[in-house]
Order: sequence, then C-alpha cells, then structure tokens
Amino acid sequence: VEFPEARIYEETLNALLYETLPVPDNSLLEATRRRNNCCSHSEEEEAVELRERVRRIHVKRYSTYDDRPLGH
Repeated sequence: VEFPEARIYEETLNALLYETLPVPDNSLLEATRRRNNCCSHSEEEEAVELRERVRRIHVKRYSTYDDRPLGH
C-alpha cells in the first residue's frame, strides 16, 4: 500500500535538498555587512561568510519540519 502523504513528503524533501540557493547581489551584501572595528576582512571573505550564513538560515528553516511529531 502506498501512502500519498509519504510520497509528497519525499518529493518535498528532495526539492529542498537539491534546490540551489541564489547568490546574493552586491547591494544585499553591502546592506547586511557586519561592521567590525576590531578586524578587517576582505570583501570576498565577507561575501563567502554571508553566503554561509544565508545557507545555514535556509537549512535551519527547512530542518524544523523534521522536528515535528509524526502524525501531524
């Protein structure tokens, strides 16, 4: 017996796992840049750091689906 909910869940997970994140443009990087007086980073390092932060937020947001109890 195949459960349609299981297939929908599986396809949703596959879409979330394999979707590509858009690379932020320069105006977004500039607007969200951290202003640290103690240390200076190159723009390239900051762009990589921001992309990783965005990726972690994105992954964390979608991983909360795994925390729900079964049956909901």
